[in-house]
Amino acid sequence: GASSAFGVVLLIVALLLSATLGQMQQWGYQRYGRAPSESMFYSHALSLPLFVLLSADVSTHAALWSASERVAGVPIMWAYAAANVLTQYVCIRGV
Repeated sequence: GASSAFGVVLLIVALLLSATLGQMQQWGYQRYGRAPSESMFYSHALSLPLFVLLSADVSTHAALWSASERVAGVPIMWAYAAANVLTQYVCIRGV
């Protein structure tokens, strides 16, 4: 139905934006040389302001996570988030 078509459109847009980012990074590497740490910083830092648009949702979910079951005194959802960040960091550092 309509929601499936919308989902497909979102996936296509995400694919095109990802490809555009790859091309822009390639152009930057050719023009200025490789600087993977700088590139990583900018790709993450420039996206942070967009979370202001979702601040109500972020706040709601932070409260839900804080109310989740506790393991060793830590809400399990925050522990999962920390584990995700840690594993992503290890993965990125290994590349």
